[in-house]
This record gives sequence, structure tokens and C-alpha cells, in this order.
Amino acid sequence: MFVVLASRTVAADDAVDPDRVPLHDNFPWGEIIGIGGLAGANFVLKTYEYDFAAARGEPLIGDAPGFDKSISNALYQGPFATPFALHIPELVLTEAGPVVYAGLYGIDSLSLWLRGHSLSGASNPDHKLFAFAESQFLTAVVNLGFKIGIGRERPFEALHRYGSDPGQPKTTLSFFSNQTSAAFAFVTFGWRDLTDWLTSGPMKSSSPAKKMWLGRVLPGVLLFGAGAFDGYSRLVDQRHWFTDVLAGAFVGTALGYATYAYHFDWNGQPRRRWGNHDLRVVPVANGAAVMGTF
Repeated sequence: MFVVLASRTVAADDAVDPDRVPLHDNFPWGEIIGIGGLAGANFVLKTYEYDFAAARGEPLIGDAPGFDKSISNALYQGPFATPFALHIPELVLTEAGPVVYAGLYGIDSLSLWLRGHSLSGASNPDHKLFAFAESQFLTAVVNLGFKIGIGRERPFEALHRYGSDPGQPKTTLSFFSNQTSAAFAFVTFGWRDLTDWLTSGPMKSSSPAKKMWLGRVLPGVLLFGAGAFDGYSRLVDQRHWFTDVLAGAFVGTALGYATYAYHFDWNGQPRRRWGNHDLRVVPVANGAAVMGTF
């Protein structure tokens, strides 16, 4: 351990935030460019998914197993039924929710970059913004790659429901559920973000049991329950088989969690994976200190 003291007085405006981690210590330029590449790949795959599916030809996954059909039949609401829950799960978890979440971190990041401090007082909102974007775009590209490259007939087509359109590429993009994978990537990332803040902030002095059950488990039940409800809506609407939804939930959870854990510790603090991560400048009485370990 070493400490190097500076000899000048540090004014309040010059004080260095000890919790601030330079973005490049967590996100090298190559990774930032990669996130942009994922965004571009997502745009291309989503724009031309029907064309790619048509070029693929017949789906590689054949007829759905009996239990998949039994679940779809049990949940079928009949022809001309309104969308389950009026598409609200989709709106909240895969459209408006992620946009609002990223927008709040985006505004906070702009404030930090332009004014030197975020509106919320958070030290590293830009890290959360880039990590969240990475998790969402990565999940989308993986999902679209499977849907387009492998293919599977949707329940409404295979079971001859209303909306059946034989021979059209859009009917062969069932495996696995894009909406479910996106929803679970969102709730998983949000769960870690929220609960890391709770257990290291407002609940810092609470007992381990309270941190576990109130700080981790309860938010998880609510968030993952919302994700499961979104997946359930895809079954009711006959857009996906149960195994499509199950695979989407698994992939979204895995990618959302892995992306967050790769960039942040259990206190929600950015990992210093690159750059001079052993040094920290902190204000002290009548000066500043450079602290670090080696």
C-alpha cells in the first residue's frame, strides 16, 4: 500500500470523486466499437429477417413435441381473441421499459460528461449505460441469429389458428422467443442494478437476512415474475411454443446477468479491468492523495 500526498489545497470544485472510475478502465475502445457493431447487426437482422428466413428455406426444427401442443391448446382463447393483456407486458418490458431505463442513464451520463457531475449524484452512470446497451443488443443478435438460422413454425401456423399464412417466412421464426429473451435480459440486468444499490446503499447497515430476503429475493420475485408474465402472454397469443419461451428466458437471463457481472461487482461498482486501475486520487485535508496497491 502506498500514499502520495500533494502539497496544494484542493478547492471544493476541484475535489475528485473517489468512486469515479474512468470509462476506459471498464470499457476499452474495442468493446465500445463492438457494442456499436452489435447495434448495427441488430438493425440489419431485424430489417431483413424475413428475407434471410426465406433464403434459409424450411425450418431446421421440425414438428413441435406433444407437450408443447398441449400447452398451446390449453391456452388458446379462440379466433379473433384480443391480445392477452392488450400487449402491455410487451410494451413495458421490451419497448418502453428499456428505452426509459437507458434514457435515464443517458441523461445522467451526458450531465457527467458535460458538467462534471451527474444529475442523480451517481459516480458512474455511463458505465451502466454502456453495459445495458451491450446486454440488450447482444441478446437481440443472438436471438435473431437463432430465429433466422434455425427456424421453427409458430403455433398459430402449425395449429391452424387465426392469422395462419402458409409458406410465409414470418411463420417460421418461432425459436426462440425474442420478446421473452429481451424481457429477461432487461429484468435480470435491472435486478442486479437495483439490488446492488439497495444492499450497498439504503440497506448497508441491515442484517444479512434482510439484505438477502428484502434486498435481493423480493425484488427478484417481482421482476422475474413480470418477465414470466410476459412469456406467458406469448403462449396465450399463440406466437410461441412453451419451449421457445423457456429458451428465451434462459438465454436472456444468462446474457443479462453475464454482461452485468462482467462489468460490475456486488456493490454495483465498475470493475477496473483496463488501464491504471491501481491508482486513485482522493481529497484530503489541505491537499490530495494518490492511493493504490501493488
